[in-house]
Amino acid sequence: MADSSDTGDSIFREALSAISSGDPEEVLKYLKMLHFEVRTQDQTHFIYVHPDLKEDPIFRYPRNLFLPHGKNRDRGRLSKHDQSKARQIVEALRVLKTKERGY
Repeated sequence: MADSSDTGDSIFREALSAISSGDPEEVLKYLKMLHFEVRTQDQTHFIYVHPDLKEDPIFRYPRNLFLPHGKNRDRGRLSKHDQSKARQIVEALRVLKTKERGY
């Protein structure tokens, strides 16, 4: 049986796994599950930010997430750049939440 600290981290592990997979639908699903504010610019462009990171000098700014389009549409995966940016902000949120729990 997992303890409560493991339960809190499991959503972050799952989100990071989804980001590594590059599946755009899974990434968006987990960003929303982690309470990121996700806005649609158009069918291939999303902007996301987390309200708990508004005081962070790096992660307070919204990030872009471009779904595969144009010549990359066949791949069906997010770019490595977008995966990296999503991974960084999810890690930053995980660290913040860990500090809030006092670990």
